[in-house]
Amino acid sequence: MENGCKVKLRVKDQWRHGTLLNKDNLLCGLGEPHYFNYEERHYDRSDIKEFVPLDEEVAEATHQKELQSAFVMAQEAFADLMPNEKVEIKDNCLSCMGVTLDPVIHEKETIARFVEVAAWQVNIWKHHPATRWEPEDYSDCPVGSPTNYQCAVQLFVLTVFKLKADCYWDAKADEAFARSLAEEGII
Repeated sequence: MENGCKVKLRVKDQWRHGTLLNKDNLLCGLGEPHYFNYEERHYDRSDIKEFVPLDEEVAEATHQKELQSAFVMAQEAFADLMPNEKVEIKDNCLSCMGVTLDPVIHEKETIARFVEVAAWQVNIWKHHPATRWEPEDYSDCPVGSPTNYQCAVQLFVLTVFKLKADCYWDAKADEAFARSLAEEGII
Protein backbone atom coordinates (compact mmCIF):
# COMPACT_ATOMS: atom_id res chain seq x y z
CA MET A 1 0.00 0.00 0.00
CA GLU A 2 1.18 3.51 -0.81
CA ASN A 3 0.44 6.84 0.79
CA GLY A 4 -2.86 8.26 -0.43
CA CYS A 5 -4.42 4.92 -1.37
CA LYS A 6 -7.99 4.06 -0.40
CA VAL A 7 -8.30 1.71 2.56
CA LYS A 8 -10.90 0.21 4.84
CA LEU A 9 -10.36 0.63 8.56
CA ARG A 10 -11.79 -1.56 11.30
CA VAL A 11 -13.57 0.63 13.84
CA LYS A 12 -15.54 -1.18 16.56
CA ASP A 13 -15.88 -4.38 14.46
CA GLN A 14 -17.09 -2.46 11.38
CA TRP A 15 -15.07 -1.67 8.27
CA ARG A 16 -15.22 1.98 7.23
CA HIS A 17 -13.69 3.85 4.27
CA GLY A 18 -10.58 5.91 4.78
CA THR A 19 -7.25 6.98 3.28
CA LEU A 20 -3.72 5.88 4.17
CA LEU A 21 -1.84 9.10 4.93
CA ASN A 22 1.52 7.69 6.07
CA LYS A 23 2.41 4.05 5.47
CA ASP A 24 5.43 4.14 7.81
CA ASN A 25 3.56 4.93 11.03
CA LEU A 26 0.11 3.77 9.77
CA LEU A 27 -1.54 7.19 10.02
CA CYS A 28 -4.94 7.04 8.37
CA GLY A 29 -7.77 9.45 7.74
CA LEU A 30 -11.17 7.98 8.58
CA GLY A 31 -14.03 9.25 6.43
CA GLU A 32 -13.90 12.17 4.01
CA PRO A 33 -11.87 15.29 4.88
CA HIS A 34 -14.70 17.74 4.15
CA TYR A 35 -17.16 16.09 6.59
CA PHE A 36 -17.52 17.05 10.25
CA ASN A 37 -16.69 13.57 11.60
CA TYR A 38 -13.37 13.19 9.76
CA GLU A 39 -10.51 12.08 11.99
CA GLU A 40 -6.86 11.16 11.58
CA ARG A 41 -5.21 8.60 13.83
CA HIS A 42 -2.81 5.66 13.92
CA TYR A 43 -4.17 2.16 13.34
CA ASP A 44 -2.83 -1.30 13.96
CA ARG A 45 -1.72 -3.20 10.84
CA SER A 46 -4.50 -5.81 11.37
CA ASP A 47 -7.15 -3.05 11.27
CA ILE A 48 -6.19 -1.76 7.80
CA LYS A 49 -7.03 -3.36 4.46
CA GLU A 50 -6.54 -1.92 1.00
CA PHE A 51 -9.72 -1.01 -0.90
CA VAL A 52 -9.74 -1.65 -4.66
CA PRO A 53 -12.75 0.03 -6.34
CA LEU A 54 -14.13 -1.23 -9.65
CA ASP A 55 -14.14 1.23 -12.53
CA GLU A 56 -17.76 1.99 -13.46
CA GLU A 57 -17.10 1.68 -17.21
CA VAL A 58 -15.56 -1.77 -16.73
CA ALA A 59 -18.50 -2.85 -14.58
CA GLU A 60 -21.01 -1.56 -17.13
CA ALA A 61 -19.23 -3.31 -20.01
CA THR A 62 -19.11 -6.57 -18.04
CA HIS A 63 -22.79 -6.33 -17.16
CA GLN A 64 -23.81 -5.55 -20.76
CA LYS A 65 -21.87 -8.53 -22.11
CA GLU A 66 -23.20 -10.90 -19.45
CA LEU A 67 -26.78 -9.57 -19.74
CA GLN A 68 -27.14 -10.87 -23.29
CA SER A 69 -25.79 -14.30 -22.27
CA ALA A 70 -28.07 -14.36 -19.23
CA PHE A 71 -31.07 -13.42 -21.40
CA VAL A 72 -30.42 -16.29 -23.83
CA MET A 73 -29.88 -18.71 -20.94
CA ALA A 74 -33.09 -17.58 -19.22
CA GLN A 75 -35.13 -17.85 -22.44
CA GLU A 76 -33.95 -21.45 -22.92
CA ALA A 77 -34.82 -22.32 -19.32
CA PHE A 78 -38.26 -20.73 -19.55
CA ALA A 79 -38.96 -22.47 -22.87
CA ASP A 80 -38.24 -25.85 -21.24
CA LEU A 81 -39.69 -25.29 -17.76
CA MET A 82 -42.44 -22.67 -18.05
CA PRO A 83 -43.34 -22.13 -21.72
CA ASN A 84 -46.16 -19.68 -20.93
CA GLU A 85 -43.85 -17.25 -19.11
CA LYS A 86 -41.74 -14.78 -21.07
CA VAL A 87 -38.59 -13.09 -19.85
CA GLU A 88 -37.71 -9.64 -21.14
CA ILE A 89 -34.98 -7.04 -20.80
CA LYS A 90 -36.17 -3.82 -19.12
CA ASP A 91 -33.82 -1.05 -18.02
CA ASN A 92 -30.71 -3.27 -18.29
CA CYS A 93 -32.19 -6.09 -16.18
CA LEU A 94 -34.09 -9.28 -16.81
CA SER A 95 -37.72 -9.20 -15.73
CA CYS A 96 -40.53 -11.74 -15.39
CA MET A 97 -43.60 -11.88 -13.09
CA GLY A 98 -42.33 -9.17 -10.75
CA VAL A 99 -38.88 -10.75 -10.40
CA THR A 100 -35.81 -8.94 -11.72
CA LEU A 101 -32.18 -9.85 -12.25
CA ASP A 102 -30.27 -6.61 -11.69
CA PRO A 103 -26.61 -5.74 -12.25
CA VAL A 104 -24.87 -4.64 -9.04
CA ILE A 105 -21.37 -4.07 -7.68
CA HIS A 106 -20.38 -6.03 -4.57
CA GLU A 107 -17.47 -5.74 -2.20
CA LYS A 108 -15.57 -8.97 -1.63
CA GLU A 109 -13.31 -9.25 1.38
CA THR A 110 -10.06 -11.16 0.94
CA ILE A 111 -7.23 -11.68 3.40
CA ALA A 112 -5.41 -8.49 2.43
CA ARG A 113 -8.01 -6.23 0.80
CA PHE A 114 -11.55 -5.39 -0.17
CA VAL A 115 -12.22 -5.66 -3.91
CA GLU A 116 -15.31 -4.45 -5.76
CA VAL A 117 -16.63 -6.92 -8.36
CA ALA A 118 -19.41 -6.87 -10.93
CA ALA A 119 -22.22 -9.15 -9.73
CA TRP A 120 -25.97 -9.77 -10.05
CA GLN A 121 -28.91 -9.54 -7.66
CA VAL A 122 -32.30 -11.25 -7.86
CA ASN A 123 -35.15 -9.13 -6.48
CA ILE A 124 -38.86 -9.71 -5.99
CA TRP A 125 -40.88 -6.52 -6.42
CA LYS A 126 -43.88 -6.30 -4.10
CA HIS A 127 -46.82 -4.00 -4.71
CA HIS A 128 -48.25 -2.05 -1.79
CA PRO A 129 -51.67 -0.64 -2.71
CA ALA A 130 -52.60 2.89 -1.78
CA THR A 131 -54.33 3.47 1.53
CA ARG A 132 -56.05 6.44 3.00
CA TRP A 133 -52.74 7.69 4.42
CA GLU A 134 -50.10 6.26 2.07
CA PRO A 135 -49.74 6.38 -1.73
CA GLU A 136 -49.25 3.30 -3.86
CA ASP A 137 -45.70 1.95 -3.59
CA TYR A 138 -43.39 -0.85 -4.69
CA SER A 139 -40.58 -2.35 -2.65
CA ASP A 140 -37.82 -4.71 -3.63
CA CYS A 141 -37.04 -7.81 -1.59
CA PRO A 142 -33.57 -9.17 -2.39
CA VAL A 143 -33.47 -12.94 -2.85
CA GLY A 144 -29.76 -13.44 -3.49
CA SER A 145 -26.63 -11.93 -4.99
CA PRO A 146 -24.61 -14.40 -7.06
CA THR A 147 -21.33 -13.14 -8.50
CA ASN A 148 -21.60 -14.94 -11.83
CA TYR A 149 -24.48 -14.72 -14.26
CA GLN A 150 -25.02 -18.49 -14.61
CA CYS A 151 -25.86 -18.88 -10.91
CA ALA A 152 -27.86 -15.66 -11.06
CA VAL A 153 -30.03 -16.95 -13.93
CA GLN A 154 -30.55 -20.22 -12.06
CA LEU A 155 -31.73 -18.31 -8.97
CA PHE A 156 -33.89 -16.03 -11.17
CA VAL A 157 -35.69 -18.97 -12.82
CA LEU A 158 -36.06 -20.75 -9.47
CA THR A 159 -37.59 -17.62 -7.90
CA VAL A 160 -40.09 -17.18 -10.75
CA PHE A 161 -41.06 -20.85 -10.48
CA LYS A 162 -41.49 -20.53 -6.69
CA LEU A 163 -43.75 -17.49 -7.12
CA LYS A 164 -45.79 -19.33 -9.74
CA ALA A 165 -46.10 -22.37 -7.45
CA ASP A 166 -47.08 -20.15 -4.50
CA CYS A 167 -49.84 -18.58 -6.61
CA TYR A 168 -51.08 -22.05 -7.60
CA TRP A 169 -51.29 -23.28 -4.01
CA ASP A 170 -52.93 -20.04 -2.84
CA ALA A 171 -55.58 -20.45 -5.55
CA LYS A 172 -56.19 -24.07 -4.47
CA ALA A 173 -56.59 -22.99 -0.83
CA ASP A 174 -59.01 -20.22 -1.83
CA GLU A 175 -61.07 -22.71 -3.87
CA ALA A 176 -61.26 -25.12 -0.94
CA PHE A 177 -62.27 -22.32 1.43
CA ALA A 178 -64.96 -21.05 -0.96
CA ARG A 179 -66.25 -24.62 -1.40
CA SER A 180 -66.48 -25.11 2.37
CA LEU A 181 -68.38 -21.80 2.76
CA ALA A 182 -70.77 -22.85 -0.01
CA GLU A 183 -71.39 -26.24 1.62
CA GLU A 184 -72.23 -24.51 4.92
CA GLY A 185 -74.63 -22.19 3.09
CA ILE A 186 -72.75 -19.03 4.03
CA ILE A 187 -72.34 -17.90 0.45
